[in-house]
Amino acid sequence: MAIKEWVQLTLHEMVDEIIYAIRKEVGNGFLTSKSSKEIEKIIHKYGEEIFFAQNEDTIKNQKCCNRSVYKKQKKIRGKQKWLNRNL
Repeated sequence: MAIKEWVQLTLHEMVDEIIYAIRKEVGNGFLTSKSSKEIEKIIHKYGEEIFFAQNEDTIKNQKCCNRSVYKKQKKIRGKQKWLNRNL
């Protein structure tokens, strides 16, 4: 269960970063090829993180995920507060 929750939080974190990158660029009125590449990098970064986590040993993953789920939840809450303040 912790692995599934970890993956969901990782995807949520990825979406938050993409939203931030888009909002930063949309302030200029349009997305550039540079900002599109930045968004692509974000997606690849989190995709690799999820891929490697799924390929690790289940027991090791379980211990790792329990710690990082809390860290990700805390980080996401902070980003959501920032996004809400800057809408």
